[in-house]
Amino acid sequence: MPRLPPVTMAVLFWNNMGSYSRLRIGNCELRIERKGLPLQFAIRNSQFAMHDRIYLVGFMGSGKTEVGPRLADRLGLEFVDLDAEIERAEGMTIREIFEKSGEPYFRALERKHLQAVACRPPVVVALGGGAYIDSENRALAERTGVTVWLKVSFDNVVHRVKMDGARPLFASLEQSRRLYDSRVPIYELARIHIPTDDRTPDAIVDDIVRRLEEL
Repeated sequence: MPRLPPVTMAVLFWNNMGSYSRLRIGNCELRIERKGLPLQFAIRNSQFAMHDRIYLVGFMGSGKTEVGPRLADRLGLEFVDLDAEIERAEGMTIREIFEKSGEPYFRALERKHLQAVACRPPVVVALGGGAYIDSENRALAERTGVTVWLKVSFDNVVHRVKMDGARPLFASLEQSRRLYDSRVPIYELARIHIPTDDRTPDAIVDDIVRRLEEL
């Protein structure tokens, strides 16, 4: 039976005929078809598996939305860009949400959408630069999948982002450097670390797949 994380509450329900069970893990509830199998094997074959969700984390400009679709295609999974999900739901860009409602409101939206994604079948998820910094988001990602940090130097961040104004927290070089330095120790908590400087997206995907196979 898959190991359930100690911080997660798991509750099992079953129907009178014993043909299926429902497994509730945190905010997620999954229907598990028994198909004549012992429950532990039915759970193993269900949509819930600890490593079925791949969460890409890292600073803005680290390449999450470029690497993510390629990785998902390689693994035969769906790709979800969490920021894009929020923008579609709100009908506004991330910058507009920040300007209209502030960062705390955006972070609440981010948490809500991540909780929904964590209940989906296997998926590759690109988290916004600040999503993994939130301890609740971080705990959810760690207990429902594998976190992969795309490491990028600050010099490459500046080169990639190009100060285009589209990033609400990239207002100045000095401020962005402080933000970068404050976040790196949190990103280091991710399970897998992948360097991205001077590497192609395909080479990065190859590295991620190799590391996943080693788990």
